[in-house]
Amino acid sequence: MPHPVTAPLVLAAILAVPAAASSSPTLGPPVPTHGPVVVAGGGSEDYGAWSDEPYRLLAEVAAGRGAPLVLLDLEAPSSWLVDYFTSFGAAVESRAVPDPAAAEDPDLAALVAGAGAVFVPGGDQWEYTQAWDGTTLEAAWMAAWEGGAALGGTSAGAAILAGLDFTARNGSVYSEEALGDPQNEYMTTGEDFLPVLQGVLVDTHFTERARLGRLLGLLACQAGPEPESVLGIGVDSETAVIVEGDLARVHGEGAAWFMWADAGAPPAECAAGEPLWTPAWNLAALTEGYSFALASRELADVPPGSDEVPDVTATAGPLPAVVTSRADLGAVGVAAAEAEAGTVAVARGEGGVPSLEAAQGEWTELGWEPVPPGTPGADALHAYGAGLDYEAAGEGCCGALRLLQGEAAWGLGGTALAGAEEELALYHGELAEVSGLGAVGAVLAVPEAWDADTGENRQGGALWMMERGHAGEAWLLHGDARARFDPDGTVRAQGSIAPLRLLRDGPGWGGESRYPSGGAAGPRQSAALTGIRIQALGAASVAALGEEAEEAGDDDTAPDDDTADDDVADDDAAGDDDSAGDGGAGGDPEGCSCEAGGGGGGGGVAAALALAIAAGRRRRVG
Repeated sequence: MPHPVTAPLVLAAILAVPAAASSSPTLGPPVPTHGPVVVAGGGSEDYGAWSDEPYRLLAEVAAGRGAPLVLLDLEAPSSWLVDYFTSFGAAVESRAVPDPAAAEDPDLAALVAGAGAVFVPGGDQWEYTQAWDGTTLEAAWMAAWEGGAALGGTSAGAAILAGLDFTARNGSVYSEEALGDPQNEYMTTGEDFLPVLQGVLVDTHFTERARLGRLLGLLACQAGPEPESVLGIGVDSETAVIVEGDLARVHGEGAAWFMWADAGAPPAECAAGEPLWTPAWNLAALTEGYSFALASRELADVPPGSDEVPDVTATAGPLPAVVTSRADLGAVGVAAAEAEAGTVAVARGEGGVPSLEAAQGEWTELGWEPVPPGTPGADALHAYGAGLDYEAAGEGCCGALRLLQGEAAWGLGGTALAGAEEELALYHGELAEVSGLGAVGAVLAVPEAWDADTGENRQGGALWMMERGHAGEAWLLHGDARARFDPDGTVRAQGSIAPLRLLRDGPGWGGESRYPSGGAAGPRQSAALTGIRIQALGAASVAALGEEAEEAGDDDTAPDDDTADDDVADDDAAGDDDSAGDGGAGGDPEGCSCEAGGGGGGGGVAAALALAIAAGRRRRVG
């Protein structure tokens, strides 16, 4: 155990150096810490709960050094937190430091420099930065940690302990914004304030607020030509990552998501006003008991009871299938009318009509509506919800197309996820597996992935399904994002918000949280899974099932996509999009009626799916 720091000597050294001398660290592999660092993802602490172990560690380090645990906040720190840390044996000193003038107090600097531990609760990281960056308080804080003191924080208090900060200077940023325009005004980062975990960006409330797309965008665009220089750690609520030396240990109810690029990986394409494109990065979601080596980017410890999860391979279907994130009333009729000789089978989840109704594990048919006689493509069928019989809809006929809209997109693969439309379903253990439509094998489509109310179910549910072996890859779609799966295994991604793809990369370790939440149907459905690749597929990217897309727009056969054009998004002007009806299985199977010319255009589908993204529906905090 390091010897306690002598406060007067440290304070003299701090005051001898102007605060402005603080320099930005060079991005690179995380360096070993001097004292332990606890970053918690937010949520409620309580006696006898998930928070006991990480918070007790801070208290014990302080007590072992014979020094106080200092609580810092802009206002008077919580008396509950004072009592909580005291219960673990810490001598607690709490201080309100509201502005830079207060942060220059020499008595405060002496207290913090001689602390055994320093802890900051949740709040707004930009307010913390404005009040404390470049002050003697910050210098004392760093001196305490370098002398062996423990540092900790939750939510915004955890985010400021990273060497690479999402500053939230202009407010929060959401995944759909990062994926739709990675240079938008909310994507603000910095490196100067409290550079503790160097080269690391910590994001909190991670699954709860569906921040997977935002973390990838922040990392990939900040790293520039050296993506391997940064590491992202997304921490779920009621979860902590405890960093001791080079080892990051996960504790709590949820998961910690570690994200990093391979050495020599190409840089992301982060053009202003354009959807994000990235090469495939590595992703590991780890639950309690797992440990991760920060510098080598390797799994270090696997908890007892964890499973080795075999690889799962995605397979193509016999007909083209297009999945879209949102269901638009006009798209069904447009698609049917323009199908010409082919058959358009449309499944739509819209306006409160459930697309996935589980009745003893079976899908419930919700009814059919034939296209009016005489309409071009009169053999097309509308299916509201999920009761779609593809054999009846003309499976195998030339030009046939499966269009799964909105919540019906869940049914793309052989197994689908039910319950995601209910708030807190993952937190309460209420997500369920049901039979899918089987249009594509071992692929999961996730509509409205970054929804403000149910994004936790959608981001976390995708991983839960992959860990259970139901998907070799998952496509997270939002707004006008869509993906077309062709019978040859080609996938075309389109839309003004880049689809986010999770792809299995061989066998991995898995497991699930064992923590039940209050009043829950079962344990929280937070999953662990290693061996994942994650990729944002903007710029009309083309990929093959089971393989990474090498470049943005790397296939000249990729259809033009006008939906990103502002005119289309604003006033639903029609745009050309051949992706909705340019053929399918080919041939003329017996019993099918295929007129000359094959499968028809479907050009109106793009217009029907070009939907403006609602803005400002969430409060911009952290």
